[in-house]
Amino acid sequence: MESFINEYYTQIGNTTSEVERAQIKAEFAAKLQTLNEEQRQQVKALIGNRIDEFLATLAPVDAAIEQFNQYLRKRDNTPTISAQNAA
Repeated sequence: MESFINEYYTQIGNTTSEVERAQIKAEFAAKLQTLNEEQRQQVKALIGNRIDEFLATLAPVDAAIEQFNQYLRKRDNTPTISAQNAA
């Protein structure tokens, strides 16, 4: 089942148009319908693991975005003294 998933992602990654992607998705959806229930569960588990791995790579990005947002909130709440008031 892993080769089934890898083949799908490889083909999707190599496409250059939405038409090609739609065709590949349709082909793999048809293949998925031919699998038995146990095989479908394996495919779901493998895709779930792949998604979890991808989301884990986003954690540092999420943290950096949150840190930047905190900086912006702090900066926006800091009172500023205009040059006119300082004189």
